[in-house]
Amino acid sequence: MNNQDSNLNALFNRYWQDYQQNRPIGGGVAYESKLRQCTLDGSLDSLKELDTFLTSIRSDLQHKFAQLGKSLSPQEKQNLAFKQDKFRALILFIGCYTGVVLAKAHQARPQFLNQAQLQQLDSNFVHDDFVYSMAVAYVAEDQQASIATRLSPQVANIRKPWLFFVFEPIAMRLFGSFDYQVLSIQGQAQVVDGLYRAVSERLPTKSIVTEAIVTKPVTTNAIKPVVNNPQPTVSPVSKPSIPKQAPQEIAKQPIKNQPKQPPQQTTDDYLQLLTELESIPVEQSQAVELYQKAKNVMQKLDNFAQQQSKAPSEIQLNESQTKICRQALQIMKQSAIAGNTTAMLHFAVYLMRGDWLVENKAEGITLIQNASNAQDPRAMRLLSKLYYKGEEGIAQDAKLGEYWLEQASNAGHPEAIQVKQQIQMAQMMISERKQEEKSDKIYLYLFIGLAVLVLLIMIFV
Repeated sequence: MNNQDSNLNALFNRYWQDYQQNRPIGGGVAYESKLRQCTLDGSLDSLKELDTFLTSIRSDLQHKFAQLGKSLSPQEKQNLAFKQDKFRALILFIGCYTGVVLAKAHQARPQFLNQAQLQQLDSNFVHDDFVYSMAVAYVAEDQQASIATRLSPQVANIRKPWLFFVFEPIAMRLFGSFDYQVLSIQGQAQVVDGLYRAVSERLPTKSIVTEAIVTKPVTTNAIKPVVNNPQPTVSPVSKPSIPKQAPQEIAKQPIKNQPKQPPQQTTDDYLQLLTELESIPVEQSQAVELYQKAKNVMQKLDNFAQQQSKAPSEIQLNESQTKICRQALQIMKQSAIAGNTTAMLHFAVYLMRGDWLVENKAEGITLIQNASNAQDPRAMRLLSKLYYKGEEGIAQDAKLGEYWLEQASNAGHPEAIQVKQQIQMAQMMISERKQEEKSDKIYLYLFIGLAVLVLLIMIFV
């Protein structure tokens, strides 16, 4: 066993040096100017910025796909995007950076494994999908000499908990939808949406890690970029060594206080959403009649529950009513799958509240996110609230809350416009107050200067 690093480790070191020295990353990756607006300081919070960045890319990709003039499935969109070398290089950079953050939390050095190296761990691993072309191993250093020598072929496989297929949550954020879920190669129930949640689930403790990473590149040999070759040459994986002249550590960043969400006019955001489905109509082109049929039935059931002053979960339906209710919900779900955002949101309300069916907040959140990505302002506003509050299974993220508030406002949502104006007014008042304080200091200095001048005149004249 020699001390060579894997090709992916060496490639990321080159990319990271390009990033630090403001050179085009690997000669230039897709969306690089937007990427450089993110603060990549190695903290867990930096993954939130990358999630926001990926969300903006998703919107841009959806716009580009729409311009092609033909209907594409999420899988086709994913395959088309990953065929572009610069886009693959971008995903590789983000994936490796995320692996560094995760490995640091485990007090380890990341090892990036390409497909051929994964096949060394598991001979049954055969997959040509880019989403599964790389995994990061984040085993603690004090528990391993090296990955390759520690495991025997009999026990080594890709289901090891310290292997993280980081492209999975990235693909889920970019292309996931209600009717298309990225499958986990490790057999997990569901791939989570976004890097922050995916890494948080793999932390050694539940505490938030904000310690910055050490940006010391491992020693590498000259290699060719792997983004143009899905299966680079196999190199043994071992503990990386540190060169004598390493860059300085990134300064540790304190956790910033999360801005508070302005007070809302209702205590139940989901009941408000149901109201908005009527008061803020959004034109639909998919499954309109199908949704209307389901809506008519469910409105009668909702009205019946209101007349009884009971929650839907407290209503006892007979066998015939139960059958009608289930049929209506199934039709509404079909409308949502067809792309009707009003149906998505209506069905999401039932899932989030547990009305008429079993509560499933994870599925409800996915519907809300899909409707937001489809540019429905009602969904954008609700998603903004969920991120600001950090409730309902969504990690609190003020930046994503601000992003979706901005999107909802730009899409014409009345409340979002009002809240944005209030925030701008508050910011203006703060700015004016700071200016007044600055002016008061200037006047004080002028007064002191004038007093000194008068005193000097009195002394020397």
